[in-house]
Amino acid sequence: GFGLSLFGISFIFGAVGTFSLPDIASKLANGEYEYNLLYTGLVLLISGLGFKMAIVPFHVWIPDTYDGSPNSIASFLAAASKSMAFAVGLRIFYHGLYPVSNIWSPLFAILAIITMTYANLAALAQTKMKRLLAWSSIAHAGYVILLFGAYGLSQRLIAGGLFHILMHAIMKVLAFVAAAYITVVIGSDLLNDYAGIGRAQKIVSFFLTIDLLAMAGIPPLGGFWSKYLLFLGVVETGYVWLALIAVINSAISLYYYARIIKLMYFDVGKGSEATVAGPRIYLV
Repeated sequence: GFGLSLFGISFIFGAVGTFSLPDIASKLANGEYEYNLLYTGLVLLISGLGFKMAIVPFHVWIPDTYDGSPNSIASFLAAASKSMAFAVGLRIFYHGLYPVSNIWSPLFAILAIITMTYANLAALAQTKMKRLLAWSSIAHAGYVILLFGAYGLSQRLIAGGLFHILMHAIMKVLAFVAAAYITVVIGSDLLNDYAGIGRAQKIVSFFLTIDLLAMAGIPPLGGFWSKYLLFLGVVETGYVWLALIAVINSAISLYYYARIIKLMYFDVGKGSEATVAGPRIYLV
């Protein structure tokens, strides 16, 4: 991803002759650039940042990485690393490349639709908690890149996008902490083994439930307000159809979050036997 980004930046430099974002914006606004080099650079740059953002089709490393990594690494990748990728993208596209938003904005809109839909459908079929959280993280990346796909001078869009980046980071860290504890207590990461854990481990199950509902966007939790502001900002920029697709995808995600809650509180299984507090939990 880093190599693709550098390669794309080199093409953009060849197109405009500068690395300064204000100068790039000025040259693009005046039409002082080489078209073929710029288009190639934009595609490569989006591909490189897409790898860090974990958007489809640059997401393939995420599920296996989350599943095989210690919880501390997985939570860092889901929160800090991905948030920084979005911050870099905002800086580049909103400050340097905005005069040619008619080129890159439709690309991000298509990637947002593909990412949200594919990730949410894939999450429905997961049988392990960490892999489900991985696909959930990819779906949330699809929501966030609406910032670029629905580019416009909407303060609510920017505020909603930044708020959702923050909420996603908090929600994912909390989810991995809870999953780490439950995994040690029941000795398994399989979702079916969560059956009954809500009655055996009441406190951690309660906080995990709140976190899952926040990720699903249930009011009045923070995840609802961040999605609300983001989707409303998309509507304000004129992309009503894109906001509608995002809302539908958010509704789909409710199914697999609710499934975990159902397992914890309404089913009986291995989790029901976890009545003794587990050992001290470290995120390693």
